[in-house]
Amino acid sequence: MKKKKAQYNDQQILEGIRSSDDEILEYVYQQYYPMIYKMVVTNSGTSDEARDIFQEGIMVLYEKFLDKNFELTCSPRTFLYSVCSQTWLNKLNRQKKREQPGEEIPDQPEDSEHKKEESDHIHFWMKQLLQQVGKSCRDILVKKYYEKRRDMEIARDLNLSGADYVKTQRYRCLKQLRELYTSMVKNY
Repeated sequence: MKKKKAQYNDQQILEGIRSSDDEILEYVYQQYYPMIYKMVVTNSGTSDEARDIFQEGIMVLYEKFLDKNFELTCSPRTFLYSVCSQTWLNKLNRQKKREQPGEEIPDQPEDSEHKKEESDHIHFWMKQLLQQVGKSCRDILVKKYYEKRRDMEIARDLNLSGADYVKTQRYRCLKQLRELYTSMVKNY
């Protein structure tokens, strides 16, 4: 009779990684490595590079999870995918700059699992960045881009002086968001 594979929830995975539980680490490897392998290999990588990127991602995951103040706002799977894809893109960018400046990174594969992971990745990082820009910027950006509100409506809702003021503030907020994003990418 076959032994049934264990299933772990996000909290168990988090605690297992924190405590270096071999069974949980094996589970994470079996469950998450195939998606990282596919992402790297379909984007000009080798199996060795996929393994390296996965290991780097696990180390980042481990270091973040050791910090008791770290608050995970997505699944460990999404976090790991985000870290690994960002690490891989940074590596590709460094290679491209050395080899042939100006050439673009290959497109991501079009399968639905990848699109979901990419969407979760974007959502995770946008949430992280929006937390850093401050409440007034966050309110303006959320109302404009998530709620699809007009500048005049935003001004009225937030008791601001008018649509022109909202437009000016939004420009400043987006500039701040870009700077935070650039800083985040450099630190990965």
